[in-house]
Amino acid sequence: MLLLIVPVRTACFVHPVMLLLDNVMTIAVVLMTTMHFLFYCRGMKFVGPFVLMVYKIIVGDMLRFLLIYSVFIL
Repeated sequence: MLLLIVPVRTACFVHPVMLLLDNVMTIAVVLMTTMHFLFYCRGMKFVGPFVLMVYKIIVGDMLRFLLIYSVFIL
């Protein structure tokens, strides 16, 4: 996906929709890269417990919040 950003970014001058596509792809790459980096940080002794704590917060609390939030939005 990272390699697809280069041609999309050059096409941003052609059509405004490509700018939106570029922004969405960049956000997705940043989020996936962060999760990939956190996966490898679990192996470090001083960072591992913190990474597991952040993972539990994301999986437990954030999903519950998004579920309740989506009920009130819809």
